[in-house]
Parts: sequence; structure tokens; C-alpha cells
Amino acid sequence: MKSWIKNVCLCFPLIAVACSSSGDLKVAVKDSDDEYRFTAHYDKSRTVATQQMINRAIKPNRIFVDHEDDIDKEIKLVDGTTFHLDSSPGDLEIVFDKSANTAHSYEMIRKLGESIKKVVTNEE
Repeated sequence: MKSWIKNVCLCFPLIAVACSSSGDLKVAVKDSDDEYRFTAHYDKSRTVATQQMINRAIKPNRIFVDHEDDIDKEIKLVDGTTFHLDSSPGDLEIVFDKSANTAHSYEMIRKLGESIKKVVTNEE
């Protein structure tokens, strides 16, 4: 019995660390003729840095006010660029309709995706 309790006590911290590990990093880009889609699942600790970088990139617009915000809405920037943003701590998706936007807007969103990837992978 003591051996069993000892094994549980030794394994519990390892299980807790494994379950709380946020090393689950996934970044995907799908760029078709009609749509640009950027998705990222990343360490929740990178959320504030990601949100701050997005706000800097889209100035004078500002999407994230409270860094704990969950956002799932259509965004329209002052230059007319529109896209759908779905964001929660550790998760982000941008869906950009190419037919509803200009080539300049597409290039800006594509570069934004590259910058987000650097932040979530901690390459910034």
C-alpha cells in the first residue's frame, strides 16, 4: 500500500505538468484563390503579446482592449479592409475574403499572419 501511495505521489506532479503543458503549437495558413485563412493554437502565455502586436499592426484601429477578450466578429478597418477574427487565449483565426478586399489589403493581412506566427512561436 505504501508503495502504491509513493508511486501516485511521484507520478502526480508529472501528470500535472503534462496536462498543463502548453507546448501544443499549431500554425496553419490556407491561401486559395478566394480566401486567406490563418489559424494558430499556441501557448496561452503568448496571448497578450499576440494581441498587442495585432493592435500595433492595424493602427489606428484597435481590436483588443481587454487582453482577456474572446472575440468572434467581422472586423472592418478604417482603410476598408474586412476580415473575420475569432480569438481567445491561445487560439486565433483570421478569415480574409479576397473578393471583398483589395490586393493591398490581402498583402497587409498576409504580412500580419507572418508576424503573428513569429510572436506565437516566440521568434519575435
